[in-house]
Amino acid sequence: MVGVPGRSKACHTCRQRKIKCDGDLPSCRNCVKSRRVCNGYQRQHAFILSKDMVGDDSGLPPDQPPQLLLPDESDSGKVMVSRWRAADQSSKPPAPSSDTRSGTSSVSSPRAARTGSKTLAQTRPLLPEISVHNIFRDRIFALFAEHNLSTTDVAPVSTSDAVLQSFGERGDWMVRIMSLAELTPGLEDSLLAACTARLGRQTNRPALVRESRQLYAKGLAAMRRDVNRKSTRANEQNLAACLALMLYEVSECPGDSPDGYLVHYQGAMELMRIRGPVAHQSGLAHSVFQLLRLHGVFQNIIWCRTSFLAQSDWRDLPWAPRLESKAPFDFLLDILLDLPDLSGRRRALEKRLEAKEDLRRALLDGLECVAEGWRIEAVLTAWYDGFKAVAPGAPYHPELSQMDSVLDSSKTGKVFPVIFRFPNFVVGQNMLYYWIALMSVQAHWCLTYATLARLSETLDAVGRSNLVCICAGEGEEAVTCLRHFAVDRLPPLGHRQEWPTGAAYHICQSVEYFLLHHARAFGPASMIPGLLLVKAYWIFAPGDMSRETTWVNETLCRVRVSGGNIAGPLMRMRIYEGVPTIVD
Repeated sequence: MVGVPGRSKACHTCRQRKIKCDGDLPSCRNCVKSRRVCNGYQRQHAFILSKDMVGDDSGLPPDQPPQLLLPDESDSGKVMVSRWRAADQSSKPPAPSSDTRSGTSSVSSPRAARTGSKTLAQTRPLLPEISVHNIFRDRIFALFAEHNLSTTDVAPVSTSDAVLQSFGERGDWMVRIMSLAELTPGLEDSLLAACTARLGRQTNRPALVRESRQLYAKGLAAMRRDVNRKSTRANEQNLAACLALMLYEVSECPGDSPDGYLVHYQGAMELMRIRGPVAHQSGLAHSVFQLLRLHGVFQNIIWCRTSFLAQSDWRDLPWAPRLESKAPFDFLLDILLDLPDLSGRRRALEKRLEAKEDLRRALLDGLECVAEGWRIEAVLTAWYDGFKAVAPGAPYHPELSQMDSVLDSSKTGKVFPVIFRFPNFVVGQNMLYYWIALMSVQAHWCLTYATLARLSETLDAVGRSNLVCICAGEGEEAVTCLRHFAVDRLPPLGHRQEWPTGAAYHICQSVEYFLLHHARAFGPASMIPGLLLVKAYWIFAPGDMSRETTWVNETLCRVRVSGGNIAGPLMRMRIYEGVPTIVD
């Protein structure tokens, strides 16, 4: 057998130069300093059985050649190849003598085998182990994709096609990981933990779920070591490992709280910030960046605070080499990144009004909030017009609901008798987040107008005659004049006041599609943020929304039960005035 690797772990370039290699990833520093191309560390081996190599052919006919013994699914994951170099090809080596009383071999220990005679070495087969870990790893990934990614009528030709059909560009990170020649231990164990846990839940195998916890701990420890080392900190696989750990927390929620998910999310965002926007322009880093950006949008809305993702560099530079590749959904996320700042301004206005300090500044802030809302709505309208132009046919069409609810009755009927269907998952996700943005902007307007109405009442209470008039002239009252300010002087809200039964209803009417979509577990996970935001905004809606809120709670519980605890930490987060708390 030839091609067995030696002890050297240096890269190919350093081995050719016969110098010491420091083993850094992805390229060693010797090659970087000397401006040479590092050819990597991957060893390609070809194993050939020659006539001088004899297998463990006990129990085989004399004329049958030796074979590689491949383990079945219950084996330990190794290919065992028994071989020796025979001194005489015409005769088989004698079997080692055994003690007939004890039934044990005369060679009682490995040490005795190493110190035995030459004849014993010839008669005892050597048992090297050739790892096929990658084979089983890829098989687990393939099973995970088969169970979770696609059940379309036309079967994809590969796992990569299944991922792209189900998720579009946001599933590209899985495709890129599957095509990598070598994975870091942190990424490999973290992703295996998420896949093994999901398969264990779906096939009702508790042993797989327990094994996933061990893989989770190993992956977390390995990733932590890589992040703490300056030489490996910037490796894009560490960022992917953080995303895999988040995926495990979303699916399993081992601590029964969102703390684990939030810790991994914050670590991933800090690592991404340290790497900088230019480091996420291509490859695995760009794919992971796109998905982390989606998580970042949701978390920013929850906390009502902006992050570095809202900066212009992070909006443009990751797509700088190919700006035309920026998808409509990416532009929609740019709009959603502005919503936390909008909510923050409104909350600052409410606090200033409660303290009754600097009423003129409060009025100016309120008018700025109104103007910003108009700007964002105009951008959203332009985005929707552009999206309809490139979408395959109509973005959605109505159908009758087929999902039962405990709230259904012959008197009141279904809560949402009409639901929406989409051409595919990508179009559905675009429309879902468009309605989330539209609902947020319209709710922001109504809340801002209500705050300005309270400001007008405060001005009446303090006496408008005591306030200075800054109107330009008779008959030309300025909007910013405290003495003459009135809410009816602002542009009318019109249909925007119906946001609780408009955009919010559209989000709920999309739920059934994501619950039954071929993306399986990831369909429900995609609509959970929208449901949580709808439930949070309904707290401030006029009228009684208790029946609709009960329907949302029922749907979230259904997702948790049927999805094997999918999105557990997200469902435990309640959004109230921008502050997340744990749901009992």
